[in-house]
Amino acid sequence: MEKKLRNYFAMSDVPRLTGIGMMIAGVILLLLAWFMALGWFFWILMCVCLAGGPVLFWVAGSMRATDSDMDQIVKRGTDDMGLTPSQESKYRKKLLSLIPPQTASAYVYREGLMLARCKDGTVRSEEYAKAMIYVLTDGIVVVSRTLSLISEEKENQTVEIPFAQLEKAQLVSEKKLLSFGKKSFEVKETLLQLLYDGKTMCLPTHRDFKIEQFVEKLNKLAAEHKN
Repeated sequence: MEKKLRNYFAMSDVPRLTGIGMMIAGVILLLLAWFMALGWFFWILMCVCLAGGPVLFWVAGSMRATDSDMDQIVKRGTDDMGLTPSQESKYRKKLLSLIPPQTASAYVYREGLMLARCKDGTVRSEEYAKAMIYVLTDGIVVVSRTLSLISEEKENQTVEIPFAQLEKAQLVSEKKLLSFGKKSFEVKETLLQLLYDGKTMCLPTHRDFKIEQFVEKLNKLAAEHKN
């Protein structure tokens, strides 16, 4: 399976497209045979296209993972995220129930990672990041994970940031031009940046109204704790 996952990014679409082209050519030749006499060469070519096209398309497709396969890997790799039982016990009295945990998740974009454009136009990379941010009475707890889509590797981190140390929360978006192999990919990356105690935590995410509101709340709470 790992080879199929790598092939999702590394394998060219040419074999599958060639298979589709062969099938189309075979159908066209078959239709022509109804209206005009074809020489033996065209009959052989038609048979080769009709028989070989589907086989080439299927073989090429079976050698690489699908978009759905990649979605399932992301889901399985992040479904179990959250506070552990011991952490829930530790923070139970300080968790603000009125502010549900905020999720920040997206593919990681940087040079050196394998990239592929899926059918809906989304550019996927071989790494996916997800973070869950829990708001406490006196700070936040960030549970984050960076997941490899081509291996079993996972990097987990849990960081507690007191509001007294939180200097600023902000959303930063920029366009990047990345390359993988002979292809170039233009992507728009959005990061939720948490500046605290002289450090910066960057969490890949997607910009929307919900997370913009959440950032405003964090900055408001941080300001209240500094007064």
